Amino acid sequence: MNDIAQEVVDKLETLLFEDYKEYFRGTVRIKFEHLRFDLDPRSTATISERHSCRQPNEDVKKILLQRFKEQKILRLAPINHIPAIISPQLLVKAIDKSPGLRRDGNLLGDTSIPELILPPDTTVTCLQGIHRVAAAKELLPKASWWWVVDLFEEGLSRRLQSALAEEYSKNVNFSDGEIYLKYAAYLRSSHDELESVFAQKRLLARLHPDKRKALRRMRSSNHLGPFIDQLRTIPGLWHGFRIDQKCLATKSFEEMRHYIHHIDRTWRGYVNGRSELLWTISRQTVDAMELHVPAWSLFDRSALQKRFQTRDLFPEVVDWIERQEIWSNIVKTPTLIPSFHTFFEDMKFLRNPAMVMKRLIPPSAKSIRTGMIQIFQQSAPNRGVCWIQTSESTFVEIPGSTDDQFEFGYRQIWLYAWRHWPDMTPQCPKKEENDDSLPTKMSNPMRWHGIAALAQKLGFHSPQIQQFISSAVHLETARQTLGQALDPRLYDVPESTVLDLASHIERCVATAVPRQILGLQMVETGSGELLKRRSGRPYRIAFEGEKEHLFLPTISSRPQQEGGGVSSLFVRASMFEAFFG
Repeated sequence: MNDIAQEVVDKLETLLFEDYKEYFRGTVRIKFEHLRFDLDPRSTATISERHSCRQPNEDVKKILLQRFKEQKILRLAPINHIPAIISPQLLVKAIDKSPGLRRDGNLLGDTSIPELILPPDTTVTCLQGIHRVAAAKELLPKASWWWVVDLFEEGLSRRLQSALAEEYSKNVNFSDGEIYLKYAAYLRSSHDELESVFAQKRLLARLHPDKRKALRRMRSSNHLGPFIDQLRTIPGLWHGFRIDQKCLATKSFEEMRHYIHHIDRTWRGYVNGRSELLWTISRQTVDAMELHVPAWSLFDRSALQKRFQTRDLFPEVVDWIERQEIWSNIVKTPTLIPSFHTFFEDMKFLRNPAMVMKRLIPPSAKSIRTGMIQIFQQSAPNRGVCWIQTSESTFVEIPGSTDDQFEFGYRQIWLYAWRHWPDMTPQCPKKEENDDSLPTKMSNPMRWHGIAALAQKLGFHSPQIQQFISSAVHLETARQTLGQALDPRLYDVPESTVLDLASHIERCVATAVPRQILGLQMVETGSGELLKRRSGRPYRIAFEGEKEHLFLPTISSRPQQEGGGVSSLFVRASMFEAFFG
């Protein structure tokens, strides 16, 4: 973004001031029932986007509630006023109904801030203040349900609308989702380019430099921007959105795009793709539905059905036939219901296997997938054959094209990283409730050798992979084992002893017999995994039980029948489907 010269800023400020003088009509008190927040000053916003930006953010409302309880509700100071737009015709009617006001272009009364009495069922369009009003409604008696409004007549420029909306909201922290939507709208603006750049700078000034960089990268067409933008019209999702640099650092852009498309496809499917119903997908609805799987879990289906019948879900849809169609679509959901919140939680898990995958490809690769494409080589003996891993030591052959070989191979290497990331990265599964702190483990050289050997078998060749293959893995394991048993600051171990241990480890590995792995079901008779355990990094016990089953045939399968709840293996399979399809 280019810097703006001071004279350009001065010119824009002059235009704003002239607009302000022309359209400002005065400061009045207006009852809550006449304040409308469902519109947004951005000209490029769709109807659903406008609803998205004008729904109260519950976190912000809670902060204001606490502040109002401690400091009481301050409405008179200019910084607390709400800017709003009124039509000339409605203004004339309201003045006629309001004692002590005169029609001379500006609103003046006998009191410092007079009340403007609007006719029944009429409203002014507020540019900010939805959180203040929502919080005040919970604390004030109905007789005091009013706020101080700075009133502007229709016709004021879009630049002034945007400036007013942001100026009056400086004391409120926008959510990441609100900032993203505003920034995207400014980029799409077809109006004056300098004005748009000025608005962007004003908005970005709210962010930490790291978040500014992340926002620009997320908007990049080479990364996530177009896919995220598909969800602009679904308002209830955006409170879970985060401007997250760590997600971008994973280089798993194709997987992220697939997950975001999965969110879009799921929620549009509930309303049969009808754009006029997308705005009815509220935050309340998303919060209540995410991470349930009504197609397979009887507990989940029953819980959602009760909330649907009481209209906690899709409360804005009142037509009985439309509601029945929506419910019919909901109960067919075969995966965990996704959202932006689940996406960013699941990225906390994916970034650990991604750390492993990035070690196999050239550092210059734009993404993990493009890097793996670059190093894939089909060998003549394997032409027309795909190797499918069924356990750590067994494979089956199936016929397949070159594209199949790459795709199956790519996913299976990811699954190796999903099984073994705690032995290959500094991270570990989440602690169970009664666990002590989990010890920090050293990277296991056997696992790195294992993933490199698997990659080569499946047709992937790179200097990085060859380095892991060529490493003296048993010698490294021996040194690591002795280093853990004997403090190297206190003991010297003869090299001959290290070599003897390495040879012994190699013999043990060569003679080891794979043990029988007991099956793990996708569904359970009880309620299954709790909702809080269905996203993000897995918990220790769940991971220890599921990791032996994270192979392509198992993780790509569906439950054979419904159950009470879903297992941790189903959770991981659903997450895999969200990222990879």
